[in-house]
Amino acid sequence: MYPRVRAQLREKLQDKTIFNLFRQFRGDILDLGCGYGTFSIKLAYNFKNARVIGADINQEKIQWAKVASKNIPNLEFEVRDAFSLGYKELFDMVCLVDVLHHVPRKQHRSIFSNIHEALKPNGILFYRDIDTSHFLRHWNTLHDALLNWTIPQYQDLQSTILILTLEGFLMLKSFEARTFLYPYQYVICQKKTEK
Repeated sequence: MYPRVRAQLREKLQDKTIFNLFRQFRGDILDLGCGYGTFSIKLAYNFKNARVIGADINQEKIQWAKVASKNIPNLEFEVRDAFSLGYKELFDMVCLVDVLHHVPRKQHRSIFSNIHEALKPNGILFYRDIDTSHFLRHWNTLHDALLNWTIPQYQDLQSTILILTLEGFLMLKSFEARTFLYPYQYVICQKKTEK
């Protein structure tokens, strides 16, 4: 029990740090690849003046997310495919949290291109995924292999930044941080008005 409580506490402390970066955020937020909606719910609670849409390709996960969030007025969920979003300059921020390591590396650029199209001019992309340079990434590899029957497709931070730059994003901040057993890389960037 103690390790679980400790992990939850660290996760909450880390989230506080991240949400403090955008303390007064207002606008429309897309949480792409939201799964069961855990991060979407955190976004809605932390940004009460924002409208949050959680989107995932898995219909069953979206149904569970809707049940878990039925009393949160600024949050809705949709079934969407990251490869065919269909959004055009609709969001002020897109969050891509713990998603890309589930997608083959050769398809990462396509997802970033769709995010670029979905963002309003000067919109923000908040990206978090496993830090490939840290030995603790093996915990996530084991986690994904046992629970999802998949082998993660990690991409190093510099390659991610290069793809984002090629897709028309301006880097604002990148850093690495650890939450208990999971090492993360973060990138915060802004859509340039011209690619």
